[in-house]
Amino acid sequence: MPMTRSLAAKIVSAVSADPDCVERISSVFSKIPAESRLAGQLRNLCWAGWASLAGISTKYICLGIAEASSNAISRANLPGVTFASAEPDDPENNKHWGTLVTVQTKRLSYYVFDWWMSLDVNNPILFHRSDWKTGLYARGTPFSKFQGFSVDPAGPNEPAKPKK
Repeated sequence: MPMTRSLAAKIVSAVSADPDCVERISSVFSKIPAESRLAGQLRNLCWAGWASLAGISTKYICLGIAEASSNAISRANLPGVTFASAEPDDPENNKHWGTLVTVQTKRLSYYVFDWWMSLDVNNPILFHRSDWKTGLYARGTPFSKFQGFSVDPAGPNEPAKPKK
């Protein structure tokens, strides 16, 4: 199923309505243009020196954001969305995590929403899963400019299995 603007808007709305997601994602760094994809990196750099001393948990890094947003999407029971989970861009290294959204009509299609890159609860960066998994971050589209994706051109490839 293609990721339409309408479905993406419902997903973004589900996340922006979730208080835990708002807490984890919202940041003064959201003022940085989403196209730069630097907001999360800059927040992490600013926190690096004092985060462990201040007791800031991992919930504010990419993994924590992906876990909270995937939970919010799953609870929303959106038509067409069959599965949402936190997923690493590289399963070998787990350097960066985004929110995998699986949609289905005649076949499964996979997309990644990355709120950490923008730190704007209303403006994640959207990717075909195949682009995100291969590090082609420049191909991501901020939701504010998103008009829709066709079915993932790389075709279906199995995502990580859901956690029990």
